[in-house]
Amino acid sequence: MKVTRFLALLLVLLGMSSLAQAQITTVRGEDENEWKRTLKTDTKGRLQGVQAQKVLHNCDSKADWTALSNDTTGIDEDLDHVEGAKSLEFDKVDGTDNTKLGGIQKTITSVDISHYMENNGFIMVSLNVSATTDIDYCFIRLGTDGSNYNEWRVDDDALSAGWQQIRFAFYAPSTAGNLGNGMAATAITYLALGCAFDLETSLLADIRVDNIAINTGFQTSADLSSQVSSAVATPNVNVLKIASQPVDMGAGNVGVGTQRVIAATDDPNLSKLSAWDDGADRAKVNVEHDWKIDGMDSTSGWAVANDATANIALSSNHVQGTGSLTFDKVNGTNFTEGYIEKTITSLDLNDYEAHNVIEWKMYLSSLGDVAYVFLRLGTDSSNYSEWRVIDEDLTAGKWNPISMFAGDLQYAVVGTGMDSTAVTYVAVGASFDAEDDLLSGIGVDDIDIHETAHTTASIAAEVKTSVTTANINLQKVGNKTVDRNVGASGDGTLRVVNATDDPNLSKMTVMDLDTTGSVDNRQVAAIVTQSATGAVLNSPTAPLYTSSAGSVSVTASAGPTATDTTPDLILAAQDVAGHPSWGLQLINNGGGSGSALSDADVQVSRDGGTTWFSLTWTACDNLAASASCDYDFPLNSYTNIRVYTTAVVDTTATVNFSSVK
Repeated sequence: MKVTRFLALLLVLLGMSSLAQAQITTVRGEDENEWKRTLKTDTKGRLQGVQAQKVLHNCDSKADWTALSNDTTGIDEDLDHVEGAKSLEFDKVDGTDNTKLGGIQKTITSVDISHYMENNGFIMVSLNVSATTDIDYCFIRLGTDGSNYNEWRVDDDALSAGWQQIRFAFYAPSTAGNLGNGMAATAITYLALGCAFDLETSLLADIRVDNIAINTGFQTSADLSSQVSSAVATPNVNVLKIASQPVDMGAGNVGVGTQRVIAATDDPNLSKLSAWDDGADRAKVNVEHDWKIDGMDSTSGWAVANDATANIALSSNHVQGTGSLTFDKVNGTNFTEGYIEKTITSLDLNDYEAHNVIEWKMYLSSLGDVAYVFLRLGTDSSNYSEWRVIDEDLTAGKWNPISMFAGDLQYAVVGTGMDSTAVTYVAVGASFDAEDDLLSGIGVDDIDIHETAHTTASIAAEVKTSVTTANINLQKVGNKTVDRNVGASGDGTLRVVNATDDPNLSKMTVMDLDTTGSVDNRQVAAIVTQSATGAVLNSPTAPLYTSSAGSVSVTASAGPTATDTTPDLILAAQDVAGHPSWGLQLINNGGGSGSALSDADVQVSRDGGTTWFSLTWTACDNLAASASCDYDFPLNSYTNIRVYTTAVVDTTATVNFSSVK
């Protein structure tokens, strides 16, 4: 009978197709609660499902809205809105009520929302917050009054800064938030909304809400197969479930809500993670293993290996773990090695290969008497393999992280060497230049073996950013050990060149100013000189000077054959402080008796002319009449210069002097 009545009513609705416009009606069953559906007919008489919506408040006016407590202030209207003309805004402050809530409330005209709760109906509100950092959750409340309501919540993880539309499903209110008798769906007279914060002292200004509405759900048996055909750039896309399971968040174990992912790679074998039980439940990529030989966090099992080793102890100065081991090299009986040893539980390095990396850390306060440090792995003290690092590859006074390929054995194996399937012996220490060499506080930390993935690919990586770490240590140049400190050039000496636009200026040569061996006469200089303006002259022998400093007469004082014992100053003190180079030319003009110049003395000062000393310049001694000589000083380290001359008999001399600044 019920079906007959329904079909008859449906035929009546279909007969309305001749109307020029769509019509809306509600079809109900015999019992009002039995079945009802809002239907719509289009202009052709076809039925269409319609979702009903009820706006509880459009948020265009602040009238009658009040704060939940004095932890909320600033209730106002704002033009920043989503629908209508305005939105409501308020501030979370640190009020005396000491609540964590920032929210507003209003008594509304009674409304029956029971119809809207059908078929997964929901509450919808637009929310705008400037930040979510201190928010715990946001909420909406529907009920009879402030003591009887249901509350719906959305956690901060599902929120974002800016405007967002929030939907609260009617079927999922918060058990913790419901109060009193809850809500009576047929008579809603109380509305509240806001956010709860992490602390009651948390602050957030300009929380905005807009268009609070309730909507009926829409039930259909059709499959949803829509396709996203354009980019989705909104920050509001939020994955809440995976395969109908709530998404697992944060650190924790794998669960039904954990999505399986794989690292992008052209070789799927490289991206597969496999479990390796090393006691720490770690995962490994592909087949790479780590074997912990000893963390050096305890002295247990460790012993000194000879009477040249003493005082094994645990130290808090460490690199990894919680400590390191220290010991002393003492003057034992014919031993140059100071080291410690331990018998360990048999360790199977199952996939051990020559390209695996052996690593340990060592600290030595001084390297003056150290020849090398070493690590031994094997079966016992008579059967082991040894890896060495020489002193030149170590740094004193700091922890040295040592990494070596397993195939880089620096010493022939002892006995049968290491059996990689059953390693039971480890020893570590240092060898010294002589048996009576002493060193205290030798530190050792964290001995490991790392199995590395093997590949035939060439590594051609390029450093694209600056590297400022002090840990980069140049050990070899051209596969030769780097030459260091003062000394002759060798195979490990890196050739460098001085930066210049002219390659001739960068070549260095030794220039011997005279053969007396006196101080400051031997200089390293560029083979070309410069003019006063700094331009390079075409001839490498061209003088530096360009201007005359004057001409003076040099007169002998003791007759035509006697040497003048009182030198005459022919070039007064010149200030050359800060000048990189200077030069002068001395000319015997042959005036007077036309005598030869018997001595020319260039004097220099480093203290502004207080103290003078001679360069013992001999190049212009016995300078004949009408002859000249040059003196160039391209690497100046003086503040002042002056020139004296003597002559056999009367003559005149001219000095041309110039300097480059």
